[in-house]
Amino acid sequence: KDSYYGFTFKYPKKWNNIPRKTSEQWMAAKYVSDKAYTFTDKDLGYTVDHTPELQVIVFPLEVTKKGGVTEDEKEIDGEKVKTFTITTPYRDYDDFLSRTFTGGGYYLSDQEEDEIDDIKVTKYTYTVDKMARSGPQTIETWVYHTEDVDYAVQLVGLTKHWKAIEKVFKPVRQTFEIIERTYGSWFHDPASVAISQAQDFVALAQVYLAE
Repeated sequence: KDSYYGFTFKYPKKWNNIPRKTSEQWMAAKYVSDKAYTFTDKDLGYTVDHTPELQVIVFPLEVTKKGGVTEDEKEIDGEKVKTFTITTPYRDYDDFLSRTFTGGGYYLSDQEEDEIDDIKVTKYTYTVDKMARSGPQTIETWVYHTEDVDYAVQLVGLTKHWKAIEKVFKPVRQTFEIIERTYGSWFHDPASVAISQAQDFVALAQVYLAE
C-alpha cells in the first residue's frame, strides 16, 4: 500500500523491493524477481540469465502537460522569485519506454482498451526481438488513467518463460487498486520536490523578477 502515490497492490512473493533514487520521483515502485530465467543463443553459443522486473511509473498530468515543469512564485527581500522545477522528465509512458528501455529493439504487438473499477486502462504488450542479447523479451504494461495521474504498471521478462512469469505476476493485476493520496497532490509541492534536486536529470532554476 502506497498512500503517498495513491495505489495499492500485492507484489509477488519473494520478489525484492528496490529502493528508488531521490531523483526518481516518477518511479513509485520497483521490484525484481528472486529467480533468474535462462536464455541460450544456439547460433552464437552463449547462455545468459535474465531477471524479471516490475515497475510502477507515475505521470502527473498537470506536470506532463507543462513539459514536466512546475512553477512556484514567492517574494524574497522585496523581489518576486519564480522557481521552475523539472519534476518528471517524461511526457507519457511511450516516451518513458523509448528513453529508458535498453534490452533491445521492440515493437508494439498488442494494445487493448479496458475499464477496471470505473477506471480506463490501456493494456500494452511489446515484443523485444532485435539486438536482445539477454534473449527475446516481453513487456506487458497496463496504464491506469485517473483524473490527474496515469499509473503505468510494467512487467518485463523473457518471452520463452513468459507463461511462468505471468503466473507469478497474476496477483499484481488482480489486486492493483487506486486509493486516496494521504498527502494530497505530491507533484504540486515545490518543497518536497526540491529534496530530489541533487540527482541526475532534476534541474532547478530561479528567475528573479524585480517589481
